[in-house]
Amino acid sequence: MATCSASPPDEGMWLVNKPSALRDAVVGLDEAGAEVGNFFCTAEVVSAEGLIFTNHHCGFSAIQSHSSLEHNYLKDGFWAFDRKDELPDMGLQASFLIRMENVTKLVLEDVNDSINEKDRDTKIATAISRLTKEAENDGEYKTNVKSFFGGNEYYLFVYRVYRDVRLVGTPAASIGEFGGETDNWIWPRHTGDFCIFRIYTDKEGNPVDYSPENIPLKAASHLPISLKAYQKYDETTILGYPGSTDRYLTSYGIKLELEQSNPVLIKLIGKKLDIWKKDMEKDKKVDIMYAAKYDEYANAWKNYIGVNKGIRKLNLINRKKKAESAFQTWTQQDPKTQIKYGEVLKNLDSAYSRIAKFTPGMYALSLGTLKSAEVLNFAKEFFTVYSILIDLGSNNKQIMEGNLMELREKSKVFFKDFNSATDLKVLAAMFELCRNELPSGYFTEVYQAIDNKYEGNYTEWAERLYKKSIFSSPQRVNSFLDNPKLKVLNKDPLMQLVTGVYLNMMDLADSFNTNLNNIDGLERKLMAGLMEMKPETQFYPDANSTMRISHGKVLDYFPSDAVQYNYYTTLEGLLAKEDTTNDEFIVPEKLKELCRTKDYGEYADGNEMRVCFLTNNDISGGNSGSPVVNSHGELIGLAFDGNWEAMSCDLAYEPELQRTICVDIRYVLFVIDKVANAQNLIHELTLR
Repeated sequence: MATCSASPPDEGMWLVNKPSALRDAVVGLDEAGAEVGNFFCTAEVVSAEGLIFTNHHCGFSAIQSHSSLEHNYLKDGFWAFDRKDELPDMGLQASFLIRMENVTKLVLEDVNDSINEKDRDTKIATAISRLTKEAENDGEYKTNVKSFFGGNEYYLFVYRVYRDVRLVGTPAASIGEFGGETDNWIWPRHTGDFCIFRIYTDKEGNPVDYSPENIPLKAASHLPISLKAYQKYDETTILGYPGSTDRYLTSYGIKLELEQSNPVLIKLIGKKLDIWKKDMEKDKKVDIMYAAKYDEYANAWKNYIGVNKGIRKLNLINRKKKAESAFQTWTQQDPKTQIKYGEVLKNLDSAYSRIAKFTPGMYALSLGTLKSAEVLNFAKEFFTVYSILIDLGSNNKQIMEGNLMELREKSKVFFKDFNSATDLKVLAAMFELCRNELPSGYFTEVYQAIDNKYEGNYTEWAERLYKKSIFSSPQRVNSFLDNPKLKVLNKDPLMQLVTGVYLNMMDLADSFNTNLNNIDGLERKLMAGLMEMKPETQFYPDANSTMRISHGKVLDYFPSDAVQYNYYTTLEGLLAKEDTTNDEFIVPEKLKELCRTKDYGEYADGNEMRVCFLTNNDISGGNSGSPVVNSHGELIGLAFDGNWEAMSCDLAYEPELQRTICVDIRYVLFVIDKVANAQNLIHELTLR
């Protein structure tokens, strides 16, 4: 069986088996209270006092949560010139990997080929539950077990999770978001994509909730920062938490993405973005409310478009078919191999054909209905209270009080960034759009009511729901929480709608999940066969939000015939993009003045101020904010994006085209020092 150990090739996101100063300085970021191990971004410790760098877009939600019309930190930036000014962020937690362990034998000890997928999953879940509980050490650590190679291997990961994380500094949007969605995934890039947080602990160094008495983390390790210029072909290493790849996906799976999944996702997300954008442009308050949400969806929307373009341009389906043909030929060379693997590709073809029938409907039900309007997801939070009210026995009264308390806090968070008029438009438009995407027979009563009672006017239908429901108003929600009654929820039109969505989803999900489980088992078998076919090959596992190391070098590339892109951009290039009529390309006056006077300090490269650079490191989503270090282990940049020409990189590595876009650490320091005048932060760092 293949191993997950680190390896020197450029291609691959390799597991890190051994502790090191670099590993101990890398942090996984996720939402406060989330189950550990599903990190949306990476950060790195850069001072002995718990200071961490990550990307601006990784801290976007935290920055937005502190922003208002009076203090618009998204637009204007924020800098703490004293520790007491650092802003507590209740929505973020930071995790350090303590250890990892191969637990494949323990997880699979009660599993054999004769049991079905459902029983297999149950036995594995039982084993994992036991292992993670044992490793938690009475709550000292957070743990999880992740599967690799389609479920052929399993590893245990143990983390220490810090819950008091505070915003220290962020540049204005004109630096941190320069280029906006226009430049997203595009090179040349001139985005100062960074922000700064600090981790706090109790006085003994333990992870605790926020308290004014907490102290900065005494970091076990932090990264030194290089002021020396990098050159083309210099070696680079990136360590972080890539989210998800599907490099071993078959041609059938890629075809499903290209023809079924991605088209409906592009259509649904695009509609929502159009509505949000129009309201954001009309109202600055709405713009602040929806800024983080818009960025998240817009990033995904453009990604799906780029992936489909890459699949076609790079001929991925035919390349996969060629590899599958070679596998099929190998299975015929030995009777035992033929019995074991000879039918797996044929069965996968059939399974994907079956699931293709349900895929658009599943996405329409989830993204187009349940997750269309935010108010529906909010109403879903009241399901537990609904169930308790149905059977309010003595044992449930205490549970009810706890739920009501939790819902009060969730309501505050929800209504802070909720605009009823905008959400209403989304609900109407998405249900209208989904009518053509759903299989016949779904939401029949809803659509009949819209046709008959509202003469096909989706807006009037949505307006009535919002007018009559408690969930569109903070006052009505609070009134219900003060005196919860079952009849209120039974009569609420939005609760009725969200309940109907769930019933429809459960009906379609039964068929969808049955076929999906079948595919999981077949792909696991195929992966085992590929390893058996190539015993000399060292396979790397697909990314799954576990710490990975990637080796590469600083490198330019040729995106098309007769076109060459240099491996770095400059501040002069940033100024050349200025467009005072477009919010995405506004350049701050101070930045222009520093450029005119060449006041770059020790951060310059001769007369140039470099902004971003390229490497050929292999990364994926979740690597955002990852440290880019040189051969001396010194920080030279922060990874923040991939390039447009290789958007299908999660499905296949493209050595000639795939590049990682990084913000130069010297540009980060230049902004902190010369633009923000936050020398207090510069003094904390170890500069070389």
